[in-house]
Amino acid sequence: MRAVYVDGSHGRSSGSRIRRTRRAFLLPRVDGDFQSQTLNSSLVVPAFAQSGLATGGVTASLTSTNNFINFCDTVPDLPITNGKQLDSDSCNPAPIGEVPPLDKLPTVRIFDPAQNDILTANTTFSLSFTAKGLHAGIFTNPNENFLAAPQQVAFDGVLGHYSLVIQQIEPNSTAPLDPRDFAYFSVLGDVPAEVDDKTGAGTIQTKIASGLPEGYYRATVSPHAANFQPVMGPTAQVAAFTDVLYFSVTATGRPRSVPSSSSRRRREWRDASVSRRGPLPALLRARADAQGSLTLVPSVVADGFLNNGMGTTFQAGQSSSATSPNNFINLCGSSSLPLIAGAGQAGFCNPAPMGLLPASSKMPSARVTYPRNGDMLRTNQPFLLGVGVLNLAAGNNANSGANYMSAPQQLSAEGLIKGHPYVVIENVVAGDRAAADAKFFVLFKGMTELADAEGVVTTEVSGGLVAGFYKLTVGIKTTNGMQVLLPKMQVGAVGDSIFFTVADDGPMPTNATGIVGTARTFSPPSSSLSISSAKPTGTQAQATDTAKSATQSNTVPVVAGAISGFTALALIILAIWFWRRRRRTAHSRDQMLQWRPGTFDTHHTPAPTPFTDRLQPNRSNTRTTGGSSSNAPYGSRERDFDARSDDSVTVIMPVSASASSSSPPRKMHAGMSPPPTTLATRMDSSATSSERRYSGMSAAPSYHTNVPYR
Repeated sequence: MRAVYVDGSHGRSSGSRIRRTRRAFLLPRVDGDFQSQTLNSSLVVPAFAQSGLATGGVTASLTSTNNFINFCDTVPDLPITNGKQLDSDSCNPAPIGEVPPLDKLPTVRIFDPAQNDILTANTTFSLSFTAKGLHAGIFTNPNENFLAAPQQVAFDGVLGHYSLVIQQIEPNSTAPLDPRDFAYFSVLGDVPAEVDDKTGAGTIQTKIASGLPEGYYRATVSPHAANFQPVMGPTAQVAAFTDVLYFSVTATGRPRSVPSSSSRRRREWRDASVSRRGPLPALLRARADAQGSLTLVPSVVADGFLNNGMGTTFQAGQSSSATSPNNFINLCGSSSLPLIAGAGQAGFCNPAPMGLLPASSKMPSARVTYPRNGDMLRTNQPFLLGVGVLNLAAGNNANSGANYMSAPQQLSAEGLIKGHPYVVIENVVAGDRAAADAKFFVLFKGMTELADAEGVVTTEVSGGLVAGFYKLTVGIKTTNGMQVLLPKMQVGAVGDSIFFTVADDGPMPTNATGIVGTARTFSPPSSSLSISSAKPTGTQAQATDTAKSATQSNTVPVVAGAISGFTALALIILAIWFWRRRRRTAHSRDQMLQWRPGTFDTHHTPAPTPFTDRLQPNRSNTRTTGGSSSNAPYGSRERDFDARSDDSVTVIMPVSASASSSSPPRKMHAGMSPPPTTLATRMDSSATSSERRYSGMSAAPSYHTNVPYR
């Protein structure tokens, strides 16, 4: 790991190993602005005063004439986050910060293990991925500096790090996952090795010590800024920053019996909380004087922002956090990036505060319900995209052309984040190790449609897709298009990704977007911030001691019984050996008389996936690398221009050159179940299910506008 230490008193680097960076952390333009409790009037963002409704917005944006510096004063009943990870709602006044241009956005690609690999239970394994676009290896103390400083940009991207989270899932379920439930979490403080001078991409490898118990898993690698917030981009229309790996873990590292498909049913906790969007947000009225003042209200000043976090060590390689005595209200005065203008730019500084964080029991998540992972669809056939959402006040979407990232994160009356899910489809090459370019994608869509009774938001891909192999990623954004902020560092993935194939002879879409199966029962993980692993409870430890005492007090009877049992077992084994020897001799005699070539053991043949083709191929339909179909070439352009439909925020982009050089892998049985496995009970599954909330319906109208979703 690379250690980066920075003196946080004034943001100047001290012993930093960051090279060619214009600054390691925030370097104030003038000391007066850095210390002042008054906002520099030249840093007020005019766009923050516009609601966006006049130019076609669906949801009115919160407005402010003082960069929301006293936003937390509007919720006096909530505590200031103050760099802590709280279980309750809180308000975080730290600004969003610097946002990089499109060519400095991070992306990752997991290449080892391969998709749908089968690993051996409880055995250490490595996970490797290609990474680029992030000034990696920088993370602060999550116990003292969580979300306590703005995002910052260096010469080669956002200052930050990658994280890995692994969640155990049911192979046939599409129910949204509880972010509190995960099997493994790690902050990766490593920097990429073997960096390519042209692309800036390198590789990072991490080891999962002692492996995982038997089960089916989804691993997600995602980039974060130094203070653990998800990386923010300059426009909503970008490819996925994250990557996902599906794999199985069995006792032997070989396939087990195929699990039966889960029946479609309603989640048991579905009706616990159906969030319907209330009236459109109005201008801030509470404590109106403070909301117009350029001076900070003393009650909103976070004294925790003065702590650089270096008093204690969370993990080797920990970095010092940027500090501020005035909530960083004048941070944009020290930035070389221009002030945000409310619309997509080539990089900017955003002084809007991060805003309201939900309770840990109300963290949102989204899951793709259709297509399914491994599905095959027919070319150029319209199909539905289904996204199941949990704990989201959906249907809230401000005018992205005027109010992009122009207001803090907000909560509904039920305490749920106000926002909307989004989907992005990318053309990928199976087995390719290269990290994608965030500027290229096939389709992007902000989903502001109503959720049905099951909590599923659907939208149509009206023209279908050309033949190819695709990655579909779903995520959640706030009303103003910011990646949602959660109150905890160690959480499961908010979004989801699946892989599917589009082929000329693929089946017609079923459009079965309903949720299949149920979510796993949540059990609270260990409170430790180290890599998560379930620890035995006091009751379990006591039971273990009792069992040891009982064993010691009955040693003689147990030994005698063991000797008798061993003798009987030896006789049985000897009898079986003689029987099998006679049977093998007869079988060998038959094979000498008639040899039948071409036989094989199907037990060891993995289930086919979009990434492997172990079955006999159909030669008439098989495409090889570098080939193309005569009917629909893999690299053909979906559109010659950005097309925005009249009733959605769909953006269809040309297929990138890097993806168009190869044909999609073909497989006769695409769409089969994930690699079979027998799910083991999670170590902490004894805990009872906690209350779960989700977003069911929204009173918002459908999105009918031609305003670009930027």
